[in-house]
Amino acid sequence: YQVRAENAGQWSGYSDVAPATTLTVGTDLPFGSLAMWLKADAGAAEIGTNTPVELWADQSGNGNNAIQLASGNQPVWTANAMGDRPVVHFDGTARYFYLPPGSGMVTTGAEVVIVLRSTSSGGYLWSMNGNGGSTGYPWGGQISEGFGSMNMYDIGMPAQPLTQFNVYEVSAETGNWAAWINGILQYQVTNNVFGMSGSPSVGPTILGNNYGISGDIAEMMLFNRPLSVGERLTVNEYLNSKYGLVPAIAAAPTNLVADAVSTSQISLTWDEVLNGGSTQMSLERSTASNGMFTVIAQVADAQSYVDTNLSAGTTYYYQVRAENAGQWSGYSDVASATTLTNGSAIPFGSLAMWLKAD
Repeated sequence: YQVRAENAGQWSGYSDVAPATTLTVGTDLPFGSLAMWLKADAGAAEIGTNTPVELWADQSGNGNNAIQLASGNQPVWTANAMGDRPVVHFDGTARYFYLPPGSGMVTTGAEVVIVLRSTSSGGYLWSMNGNGGSTGYPWGGQISEGFGSMNMYDIGMPAQPLTQFNVYEVSAETGNWAAWINGILQYQVTNNVFGMSGSPSVGPTILGNNYGISGDIAEMMLFNRPLSVGERLTVNEYLNSKYGLVPAIAAAPTNLVADAVSTSQISLTWDEVLNGGSTQMSLERSTASNGMFTVIAQVADAQSYVDTNLSAGTTYYYQVRAENAGQWSGYSDVASATTLTNGSAIPFGSLAMWLKAD
């Protein structure tokens, strides 16, 4: 790619050429559902460094800009805060942005993804809660989050310090609510009641107290619906590869076990290395211990899988590996199982709950 500027019919010279290579697999990033897109490397005034930001322009094309007209309350654009990439800095006092009314951006569900770090032990990240509260990131030794909800959820504190840049993500709709850090599920409930603040803000002050976040935001994407697993992986891979936030190679899964449960089904379980950085697992199968393995499934936020439509009385071999930001771990050990010779298949399609100690 190259770009040039125009003024009064006269064109500038070209920029340097920049290349990029599209991915070989994966789901497209759902730009059609992107309601707001704030980027520190676009849409904010870049006059020197530590420039007060009055308008942080939405890059989604929807005009959902972040605005702060009061000069004393304006966060500042800071150059080269993440290597050679800029951020918008919040100082933990009264610096924050107003956002467009939540009902104008999302209605029945939403997902927000943000690249940020906190530089203090307590502060409010945003006010996008249906109950009028604000997100503590962190607060009281943990993340207290209510994005897209009439409730507040205590997520806890991740192993990675929040003082390091990370991808923080929350998905909300009635009946489901979940939060991730660097693509790793931190918390989930299935009784959520969706709600969005009518006057949302980022870096809010509460009741006149200066409790806004002290920290930096590099990028924020707000979608007007929850994302699919594939879309979520694509967003995480884009942000992680852009900012280099997680280990390039995930830790390999361990303790892969295969158990035959019927003439056509084999149950697989494995252990995911904690803090190993994986966002999905790829399962592969072969009919020979030293034969060619083929991918049968890719799963996220799971440590088990049931392989179906197999032949009776046949031995199958399996291996699994983890993926993070487009990079794959080494393989687990190979596990095998032989399907039963007679009997009926377990009706997994009618299985409402399955609790396993392994």
